[in-house]
Amino acid sequence: MPVGGISFKLCEQDVGDSLFIYKEVQPPVLAGREGGDWIFKGDWLADSLFALDYAQARRIDFTEISLPQGKGMAGGGKMPKGYVWTYVRKGESGRLPEGWPNVVEIDRKDEDVQGRAVTRMVGCDSCTLGPKYSFTVPSGTGIVWYRKTEDDEGWLTVGLPYAVEKVTWESPDGETVASERLCFEKITGEGVVFHRMETDEAWKACVPYLWKATESRESVVRFYGDGTVVQAQENSLKETDGFYTIFSRYDIENEKESVFLLDDSGTRFVRAAAGSWMAPGRGYLVYTGTGSHTLRLIEKDSPDEVDWIKFRTDGHPLPVYGPDGVKRGEILPGEGIPEEWPKGLYIIPYGKMMKK
Repeated sequence: MPVGGISFKLCEQDVGDSLFIYKEVQPPVLAGREGGDWIFKGDWLADSLFALDYAQARRIDFTEISLPQGKGMAGGGKMPKGYVWTYVRKGESGRLPEGWPNVVEIDRKDEDVQGRAVTRMVGCDSCTLGPKYSFTVPSGTGIVWYRKTEDDEGWLTVGLPYAVEKVTWESPDGETVASERLCFEKITGEGVVFHRMETDEAWKACVPYLWKATESRESVVRFYGDGTVVQAQENSLKETDGFYTIFSRYDIENEKESVFLLDDSGTRFVRAAAGSWMAPGRGYLVYTGTGSHTLRLIEKDSPDEVDWIKFRTDGHPLPVYGPDGVKRGEILPGEGIPEEWPKGLYIIPYGKMMKK
């Protein structure tokens, strides 16, 4: 919809032996305002762009415009909330008012990984729209997803769009959370089978787990990652049986979607009722079998000797990045870092690889 301000389009016209260059006035446009998914188009003036109330936004996309230089908020303008993510063109993050949170520069929309974070990224249950683009988080920048916990001993589902490096209480530099994890194995006639994981096993991107703190307390936990890749995800559910994660809020419209959610006790999965919803960063179960409204959680100490983790890469090459977010090349799923590459840390969409 048109919003106050003036924009210009540079045009050329030949008249006889002369070439006239002029500017055609274009009204700036803000789409998705009512739903909170703000997408900007056209050319904007700083006085108009930074006079908006960004506290009402849930996701901000400036990649379709050239940002004007902004030294601060104008008029009654307000900064976005601390968990709202903003996407800008490469090299334009410095044009935002000082202190703008969660900024990602996008420069390659047609690739698997489309940009890089230039500030620390913060996520939580309120990030209802989820990541719009995939991007690297260079080492030293960091990303943290925080979540409230209750003083009970039940399992929680956790599935995040990046590889988790550590889990802490209260802050990324806080006390490390001693915890347990279970990983999905299969669905049987007796229930849903998960197996216990070792404490030092990698926490992979896009893989949902059952998780709980060894010492339960009513507090906030922080799932911290650094030198990783944040994955974007379509806001649609899987249709085949399995355990999946979702990065944006999803509303269940009817029970025919075959979605099961972990109940409050953390001991069984219950068919999601119409009108229920899933918060981002959670796991959900799809079971297409008939007649079941609850599925029992079965815990095992070790996995079956099968390849139960299966990333759906379909043999396509995976992009490989350095800790600075610069692409180094590509490898096929299951391959290691090429012999001729230098030693050091490398980042792929599902975690990190170290060449020694």
